[in-house]
Amino acid sequence: MAEPQASGLQQVRKSLAYQRMKEANRDVFEPKTIYFATYADPKESIDWLNCLPLKAAIVYHAITGKLVNRQTRPEAEKLLVAIAKECKSLIKREEAKRTSDDSSQVENIPPAETAAGNSDDLRAEDYAQEVDGVFLVVGFLSELKKVTEKWNREEADDHYLSTHSQEIVKDIIKIENQLFLKDIKDIVDNVEDVINANETVKDLLKVKYKLSFEKHDFHGIIGRFCWYYSPFHSTRAKALGTDVVEKEKLENLLQCLHFSLKRSKPNEEASEQVWRSPSARQLKRSGVRFEASPEATIDVEFSEPKLRMPALVYDFKLETVVGNLLAWECLPKEDQKPVTRYFQFMNELVCDLGDVRMMKKFGLIKGTWKNLQEVFDLVKRTDGPASYLSPYVALDKAVRKVWEYHDKQMKKFLKRHQPAAVLLLSSVAAASVIAAFIYKRKSRKG
Repeated sequence: MAEPQASGLQQVRKSLAYQRMKEANRDVFEPKTIYFATYADPKESIDWLNCLPLKAAIVYHAITGKLVNRQTRPEAEKLLVAIAKECKSLIKREEAKRTSDDSSQVENIPPAETAAGNSDDLRAEDYAQEVDGVFLVVGFLSELKKVTEKWNREEADDHYLSTHSQEIVKDIIKIENQLFLKDIKDIVDNVEDVINANETVKDLLKVKYKLSFEKHDFHGIIGRFCWYYSPFHSTRAKALGTDVVEKEKLENLLQCLHFSLKRSKPNEEASEQVWRSPSARQLKRSGVRFEASPEATIDVEFSEPKLRMPALVYDFKLETVVGNLLAWECLPKEDQKPVTRYFQFMNELVCDLGDVRMMKKFGLIKGTWKNLQEVFDLVKRTDGPASYLSPYVALDKAVRKVWEYHDKQMKKFLKRHQPAAVLLLSSVAAASVIAAFIYKRKSRKG
């Protein structure tokens, strides 16, 4: 498996900014139900071993279609570890072929036992990363493809909520649980053959097991993952392209999601100033028309008088997703911080519930909630850990145009209504003087 030295994940985890964010809200960053070997060494942490039965049960159900009970629980765990062991063996052999010209070295790598019946001596901790990879690919990504077949996020959310899997969905995106894409791809390339060669699976299935996506469409399942987890609304996944992962040197699924939110335009020079936006209702009063963008990218555009921006999707995982995206922007090389800047902008737009209602009316906030106070509170909490100043050129320029337009419109209004305003102020002043005079005379008589 790939070595994690000098990875972006390690840099983020060691940063003081991330440590402060984690300390302030552990629920957003620390796993609750699913622990990967990236969170802690499974030989030193009880959490990884404690969640092994859950991973095994999910993988067993994904492969066989059968729920695990007390009698089949040991079989499910043995099956998961046996699959992981064989995957590790195949991956090592393939890596040896790529890095060595000596075929004898490859032949010396012993094949793993594939039959679950011969797996009594297997220690799950010895294959921790492969176990996590098999769970992610077979138990989550392949199932995600099925539940999002109709490109309906609300239906997918309902599925996870009805199966009490919402905490698993949130744990998958957390920084502490990110697996390397190379390791995930290795599992994708080998897991079907390994499962179908397993004697236990042969006894349980009449047909061969297949992932819900093709091996060569790894970038496609990444795109679907990003679409489902995106904080913003879109009807379909953004096409990443087959070479994007390699070209952009993307390390993990969280980084892929972060990359998918950026506008696909060349880098621009850094902003000289970060402009503060008036509230949504103030902008509406000055004539700004709001419009939701069909794309799930942080691409805010202003063309007088229309402000176009992505629609925020409020759901059970939004706070976790956004919190970990903000944490990823703690990475020193991330000088452009689109998520941080977007939620600063949202915080400025949303001053009270009236602003939330207005943005909902124009389709800029979508999703499911008990009341709009939840949405308001989330926006305010999310902006809390954002680091100022956090420029993102594409958004900064739009906000500057919005501010200038609002300022121009307000000056026009004051100029147009100045005589009436002066008369009103004069009348108020005169009334105040007369009232004070009458009060003074009454006081003398008293």
